[in-house]
Amino acid sequence: MRRSCFSAAIITAVVVLLVFALQATPVNAQLDDERERAAETLENGRSEAALYVIRPAKDDREPVKLHAESLLKWQNTVDKSVHGNIFLWTRAGRPEVVASLYQFYSPKVEFAAELHSLSLSPLVIEKNGEQVWTPKEPGIVLKMFDDASEPPASKPQRLIKMRQLADQFTGQMTDWSNENYRLRLMPKPLFRYESTDPQVLDGALFALTYTTDPEVLVLVEARKAGEGFRWMYGFARMNVGVLQVSHRGREIWKADRLEHPFYYKNGVYTLFTDLPLPKPKAKVD
Repeated sequence: MRRSCFSAAIITAVVVLLVFALQATPVNAQLDDERERAAETLENGRSEAALYVIRPAKDDREPVKLHAESLLKWQNTVDKSVHGNIFLWTRAGRPEVVASLYQFYSPKVEFAAELHSLSLSPLVIEKNGEQVWTPKEPGIVLKMFDDASEPPASKPQRLIKMRQLADQFTGQMTDWSNENYRLRLMPKPLFRYESTDPQVLDGALFALTYTTDPEVLVLVEARKAGEGFRWMYGFARMNVGVLQVSHRGREIWKADRLEHPFYYKNGVYTLFTDLPLPKPKAKVD
């Protein structure tokens, strides 16, 4: 009787393990697929970003440089499969252009580049020797926080203060399908910067996200104002839907829904859709 019970227990354990293995295999395969897609998207994003040449429209003495690495690897697999990366171009250390380069794998297949100017002056952007985007206006409008205190002298203390200021913002998105989403602030900035421009003391770029996908970028910057420096803020859209930002419960910024096609050659935001995938690098024997 004991032997029979022992055998039954072994059989039961084997069956449970087999069922678990059969259930786990599709999940593991899906995870492997997502990892491969993330790696492919990063490589294609790097190649695409390197194609853009960005310069100020009037004063090109200080070049606009591509930041070497992706600031954020993001994905949205709630009801689709899309992977993306955030790339940044700077001038004198300050952000000038931000791009989200991403690939849809389902329900459609598409490679796209979403760009927004963060510059305080007009820009010229070329790709393969052709002017593809020329924002005519400043890409971001900076406003002062009500907080009139001077930025701390300590660099670590300034970062703490910037996080506290950014945390005062909340966001909401109504996507192109009229679905509403609350956006959350990523506590760690995408990019912390200092600038050789004497007008800029410190700054950081934060993101309001859905899943890990940045939909609104929040720039917090300590800039020269009078005889000292003051904290300022500005927003940049990274979605074609309706975007709203509130400060301590009061709406202070809104971006209206954009209509297809989303390419705005002279706008501060533009979206290049259905891009060809970058050609694979030639193998060296």
